[in-house]
Amino acid sequence: MESLILAPSWFSTVDYAFEVFSLLTTIFVAYYSYRVYRYTDQPKYRTMAGAFLLIALSFGLKVLTELGIRTQVAEMGGIQTLAQVMQVSTALQTGYFAMRLFMLLGLVLLLKLAFNIENRRLLFLLAFFSVMVTVMSHSSYYAFHIAAALMLGFIVEFLYHNFRKKRSRPAGFVLSSFGMLFLAQLCFVFTAQSAKLYPIGETAQLVGFLLLIINHVLVLRR
Repeated sequence: MESLILAPSWFSTVDYAFEVFSLLTTIFVAYYSYRVYRYTDQPKYRTMAGAFLLIALSFGLKVLTELGIRTQVAEMGGIQTLAQVMQVSTALQTGYFAMRLFMLLGLVLLLKLAFNIENRRLLFLLAFFSVMVTVMSHSSYYAFHIAAALMLGFIVEFLYHNFRKKRSRPAGFVLSSFGMLFLAQLCFVFTAQSAKLYPIGETAQLVGFLLLIINHVLVLRR
């Protein structure tokens, strides 16, 4: 399976659990973002809710794809023929195509939020760029993670300047959260050089989402 090829063998089962936890945390972030929006009536939280809903759909598709492949392979008694290889490969590629597309579109919404992008043409170009990265690349794993890292890098830069200006705890939580998400993508990009980076990336990603939940809970309690 593509998601496990670059990971250490011992991490295969743990990896699936991490994906499920990431799915649950992104659902909570989307939910709490919407609650904050209802509480504060600030449109930025509605945009954040939409972004993390797309990211949650991405993780959901990844979990379902991997579960479906595991079930399919078990029912076949293993992959023994070329036809079975093609069948499993097609299912995997379809699921991962949708997963990557939803993730990048969610990041486009976060870029819109960070830089207050109102120009619809620019948003369309960013979305189109996401589709092209997903569809046209011959090395889709690396193209996806590099694109995600670039988007998150711009977001982290904006949040860093915002934190230096405000020096508030919420700004620090958000900066730390997206910093961990950026670190996770960098780890995924360089996993080919060291398989140990894959579990580090998964852990950083999960910590990033958990920090966002903590920040949203604190906002609601104020």
